[in-house]
Amino acid sequence: MKRKKGQLRAQAGAAKSRLVTGFWALDGENRAAKVQTYNIYYGKTDAEEEQFYVQVAALLGSGEDPLSQLLDREHMGGLDASGRERYVLSVGARVRKCIERYNQVS
Repeated sequence: MKRKKGQLRAQAGAAKSRLVTGFWALDGENRAAKVQTYNIYYGKTDAEEEQFYVQVAALLGSGEDPLSQLLDREHMGGLDASGRERYVLSVGARVRKCIERYNQVS
């Protein structure tokens, strides 16, 4: 348990230092580099997000509800009520971003 608390504190400290130093300040050209660095550090790649966007766009094109189709029912089965809520909200946020992008392109 102590190890997890130590990791959490380290992550919280890193996040606080990014906020204090202005890491996320939107200054044009450097913003893309910062986002890419963040994605690489936390294991999110542009390819994963692009693949998710393609899935959402296909579902929107067919007239289906993307959120209900993209939720992993097996994963949700192993979560408690608050975990399910967090999971649905996180997937919903990703879907919303993809829908905004889809509407801009269309």
